[in-house]
Amino acid sequence: MASQSHMCSSCRTRRKVTCYRSLTWWCCSPDEGSRSPSSSRKATSSSSPHCRRPWPPLCCRSRRRLCSRPGAARTPRTSRRTSSGRSWRPSILSDLFMGWTLPLADELGVPHVAFSPTSLHYLAFTRFLWRRMPTGHDGEGERVVTFPELPGSPSIPWRRLSGLFRMHEAGDEVSEMIRQILLWSVESSCFVVNSFAALEAGCFRDALAAKRVFMVGPLSEAAGVRGGGGEPAEVCAWLDGFDDGSVVYICFGSQEALSPAQAACVAEALRLSPTAAFVWVARGGTVVPEGFEAATASRGRVVRGWAPQLDILRHRAVGWTLTHCGSNSVMESVAAGVALLTWPMAADQFTNAWLLAEAGAAVLVAEGADAVPDAEKMASAISKAVTSEEGESTRRRAVELGRNAAAAVTAGGTSCGDLQELVRALGNVDGLAS
Repeated sequence: MASQSHMCSSCRTRRKVTCYRSLTWWCCSPDEGSRSPSSSRKATSSSSPHCRRPWPPLCCRSRRRLCSRPGAARTPRTSRRTSSGRSWRPSILSDLFMGWTLPLADELGVPHVAFSPTSLHYLAFTRFLWRRMPTGHDGEGERVVTFPELPGSPSIPWRRLSGLFRMHEAGDEVSEMIRQILLWSVESSCFVVNSFAALEAGCFRDALAAKRVFMVGPLSEAAGVRGGGGEPAEVCAWLDGFDDGSVVYICFGSQEALSPAQAACVAEALRLSPTAAFVWVARGGTVVPEGFEAATASRGRVVRGWAPQLDILRHRAVGWTLTHCGSNSVMESVAAGVALLTWPMAADQFTNAWLLAEAGAAVLVAEGADAVPDAEKMASAISKAVTSEEGESTRRRAVELGRNAAAAVTAGGTSCGDLQELVRALGNVDGLAS
């Protein structure tokens, strides 16, 4: 990161502004000065070859106006016609963490659509948190935050809120920038969400203040593509030797790394669960206890590095997954009809775990990136999942959700219909609110 001096053309103050390589500079609006985008860029300092475009400071009055009235565009950009004579209008569709595109769309007078790779629930929780800013401290793990604006007024312990929110410091430039980006995103007039109607309570759409919501999930790559690098035929051939739903797939994603103590806990829990077969994907750097693989070779397999996750989840023998609840892993598990043993660690993972538990397809076994669970309790949860009637009931619910997910993306399904409606809206001059 680097800092550069930037003068606000509206309030005429000059201050140091932190620059971020991933953020694009956007030009001042007409009422802020007469500089053109090209002349503005030429005038920009280049103290770092990777930080040439300064983030406009939040002191700017016109930026505050955009924040207070997001989506209130100026004169709409003129629509255009294709060679076939159809009218169309430019739109901006961006990721939830690229909120700076909302004021850009406002400047250009075009519609803005925000894409959320995670659940509608998380989007609703995020909107409430960053607008209301309930206070607390990490030492207040049992403090409960209530969401009165959401259906059922759910309550969540402070420790389960996103670390991005819990670590926010009022007045800190980076914290305020993150908050501003997310505020812009959640005030978009339209959302596209990687989820499906059967998983989420329909009334949660109303929690987004009558904004248009298109649920188009589950979005998933073709089998064998995501998590490539393993040998699908080899792993699946090994799984062929086990009964339906009897295998637990263990994976904590590409970003969450287990500490030696956590890895030892998982290994001990698996050792103490003789009725559970397993496939454990241990990412690089994970320390698997010496002798563990030999002791469990008849019913377990450790895959180091990448594994063919979709092929494994879709195999008939896999009935459960022990997961950190990353959005991709959750949606792939749900689509495959696999029940979840959840260990959320950060970000949206706590909300994802809560959502699946509410849906009856998941069981919480641990939580927190630094937690070292009790191995015997984890072993009991694993054994109960694969042998008890309660575990079978949870798995049946997961299978039902998997069928609902498949139906949602087929012709006539809810997600297919939402996607078609989104395409029609994007192609229509007046299809999306600005």
